[in-house]
Amino acid sequence: MNYFRTLSKAVNYYTDRGYTFSFDFDNTSAGQENWAIVQTHRFEGDSNPSDNSILYALEHKNGKDKGIIVDAYGAACSARKCVWLKRVKRSYPTDLASAEQPYYRSLSEELTIGALYRGDHWIVC
Repeated sequence: MNYFRTLSKAVNYYTDRGYTFSFDFDNTSAGQENWAIVQTHRFEGDSNPSDNSILYALEHKNGKDKGIIVDAYGAACSARKCVWLKRVKRSYPTDLASAEQPYYRSLSEELTIGALYRGDHWIVC
């Protein structure tokens, strides 16, 4: 897992590695089953703790398409992006599964069981 001090460094990192797909959030039922979130990174503003953002790195089943989604974190998040992302599976190792067998969980499942992601591990409440 990579750690970034700024959102711009994270965006540059993923863009340099081919995460350039442009997502369309107007069609909220289009293709979420073909995508998986492979990494998430949260950022908090230096001067304002409520100035939070999150970056999602996604990969398509076809193995070619990759993209990033940047949004506000919390109450200020985009409703369209949130609805779209809610149906996308997560595909990265957690404390609940070995690195060889990633654990797949949707955002709604995370919210249902009260799981929180803390930088490099899951904490189940």
